[in-house]
Amino acid sequence: MNSSLYMLFTILISFHILYPDCYVREKLHTDSYYHSGVVHPAEDSEREVWIGEKKLCTLRQNWKIVLDLNKNMMFIINLMDSSYVECGLPFQWSKVVSEEFVGMLKVFETKGTVQKTEKKKKIGTWDCQEFVVNSYMIYEGSKFNETDSKIWASPEMLSDEETFSRMIGIMRKFANYDSSFIEQLSDIEGYQISLESLFYPKGFSVTSSQKVVEVIESDPPSGIYEVPAAFSKKENLTLDELRSL
Repeated sequence: MNSSLYMLFTILISFHILYPDCYVREKLHTDSYYHSGVVHPAEDSEREVWIGEKKLCTLRQNWKIVLDLNKNMMFIINLMDSSYVECGLPFQWSKVVSEEFVGMLKVFETKGTVQKTEKKKKIGTWDCQEFVVNSYMIYEGSKFNETDSKIWASPEMLSDEETFSRMIGIMRKFANYDSSFIEQLSDIEGYQISLESLFYPKGFSVTSSQKVVEVIESDPPSGIYEVPAAFSKKENLTLDELRSL
């Protein structure tokens, strides 16, 4: 899974669940870089998040992911090919990928550490606390895909912590974080307003960022927490789909 997915699941930390639902829009950026004779251009994108009563929907590029605790279900929806995979909770990889990939995903779980610093600052209208996160995978005894991140989170919008913490725990499991890392991330207080990361592929660093640019209360669009009509259900995600999430 790529670094954008990492950003996706570290940003959703805790949120004030409002009525009507809450809409959040975020801007994501990754700098250009040169590697193995190839210039990778800079990437800019947006992500939308809808938060309802025991429901969560994220929208980015070709993917829509829905959590519905009322139905005890998760839906992973590929908007490009009009298909989806559903998973009863609790989430397990064996429910959404073929058996041959389950062991591989276990080997390549993301591990990490979380540290609360003494730094505080105001971002927009929110008083924020800094957290420093180091994440990585282990292959043949060495770290790879290591990322250093600075997260600025605000507790001011925190309300239904218990319900949202459950949803975020599920999303982090889907991000393939190991249990220790998930537990440490739960110590981050509040909603992530800003994230700045340095990713170290092979001897160099790539800078990326995420920032909340809009938060509003709004009635959700019809069907936002549902699988679109006429989409085809399938049993498993493919390897290419896992890589594109």
